[in-house]
Amino acid sequence: LLVAKDAEGALRAALEAQPLCAGFGQQDSEWRAWLMAARASQIAGNWPLAQQYATQARGRCEGLRETWGADAYEGYLRRPDIQNYRSQLDQILSRSK
Repeated sequence: LLVAKDAEGALRAALEAQPLCAGFGQQDSEWRAWLMAARASQIAGNWPLAQQYATQARGRCEGLRETWGADAYEGYLRRPDIQNYRSQLDQILSRSK
């Protein structure tokens, strides 16, 4: 949906996925759901909401260090897909309000 620039559909899907991921304790999937919500909001031009969702994503992602331990977390961050997601997250968070 993001690739197709369907911001409304992508946001709806991400916000439906997020509580499911949280409910099942899938913090790694939950932070990515928050990121997808941030990206959908970005596409829609709603930067304040994009930054709000990106802040949630960052918090959940950083929480993985505590859950998994430093070594596992650092290994996770070295994955190319996660590096790409983190880059997207950083781009949203770095944009001034």
